[in-house]
Formats: sequence, structure tokens, C-alpha cells
Amino acid sequence: MPHIQQLSSHVADLIAAGEVVERPASVVKELVENAIDAGASAIVVEIQRGGMGLIRVTDNGCGIAPDELPTAFLRHATSKLRTEEDLGKIGTLGFRGEALAAISAVSRVDVLTRRPGDTTGSAIHGEGGHMEPVREEGAPEGTTIRNGIGKADGLPAHAHSGAAVIGVRTGAILVPVFVDGEKRTFHRTRIIIGQPYTPVYTGRRGTAEEMQKIADELLREVYALGGQQVGGAPLCK
Repeated sequence: MPHIQQLSSHVADLIAAGEVVERPASVVKELVENAIDAGASAIVVEIQRGGMGLIRVTDNGCGIAPDELPTAFLRHATSKLRTEEDLGKIGTLGFRGEALAAISAVSRVDVLTRRPGDTTGSAIHGEGGHMEPVREEGAPEGTTIRNGIGKADGLPAHAHSGAAVIGVRTGAILVPVFVDGEKRTFHRTRIIIGQPYTPVYTGRRGTAEEMQKIADELLREVYALGGQQVGGAPLCK
């Protein structure tokens, strides 16, 4: 299996599509295509809450080398091509090397992988585009990628720092909005819009800790609009 590496800026500019994860189905599509390209003969897809709570794709493909795991989450990092000439002989479903970077930017990602012949597997965790160091861990042959947010009492208990990252980098106005998810026949859906939120961070992009704090504060404000605290318990009146 070819090694994963970042493309040169010239080749990256030729194929860049500005990959954006618009919905859970986009995540499933990209992960399943990666599994097929890895030569998997068996792929298991697990989904909770329509993909908003958990997406987990497990395959028995070729796995990922430990030293290539961090690289896999960089933009324009791929094993499918190297040069401009390779563009005319692509035989894989994916080749741009943008999907994993886009997915990790807006969610929490855990990867567990082992190549055939390796005695141990490797794991990596990331959130908001920031990946932690690779650690050694037992694993079956192939790759499992888990994408989710973590829950408590059926409700989000941890905010995506990726939401804050996108807001800060685009300069968008952040507004908390609560939508009553309870479905009642012949009743209107209750939507409460809060006051614009001004994020506080250092530098042009802020730190990972600042992005997580911004996301957590926004989540608290959203639930407060609906008279709840994060995790689903009612707020004290």
C-alpha cells in the first residue's frame, strides 16, 4: 500500500475542492469510500441519532502505519497520487486528501488501526482539527474510525470545538439557537433565538483550549434558552 504524504502545493492546487462536511451522510460516504480504497472485503457502519450522536465505520482493509496516522488528517494528504501525471490514471474513489481533515475539523474523531503482520495496533484522537499523539493499542486488522460528540442522558454533553473554529476563522456572527426537539402532532416547533455571542481568543485563530471554551459556552447558552443545562437536567429557577 502506498504511503500517506502531503501533496506538493502545485498538485494540491490542481485538485483542491475545498471539502466541506455538510451532513452526517457526507461523513459516512467518505469513510466507506476510504475503506473500499483500502481493499476491505467487509465494512460495518454504525449510526446513532441519524449520525448526530455517533458514526463508526469498521473495515478489514490494509490499515494505516503508525507514523502516517497524524499525516492522514492533514489537508491534501493522500496515498492515492503523488504527481500531476498521476491525475490521468486515478483508479480509486477518493484521491484529494481533504475528507479526514474536514471531518476532524468539526467533530471528535477516534481512529484504531492495525496493518496485517503488525503485532500491535495504533490509535489517535482528535477534535476541532487538533490531533493528539499516536499511542500503541491492541486492535484487529483493519481500521475503525469513530466520529461523534459524546452524550449524557441522550443529549450532547460536550460541545464540538470545530463549531467555534469555523466561526472564528470565517468571522461569522455566533448566535445561540434552541430548537425544541419534541415532536407533537399539530403543534408548532418552538425555536428560541438568543443574543449574539462574542468569542474571546488570542491571536488570529486562538488556541485549541480557547476554541473548546467558546464551544462549551455556546452550548450552555443554547440549553439555557430552553430552560435546561447541558446533559438534559432542568436549570434551577
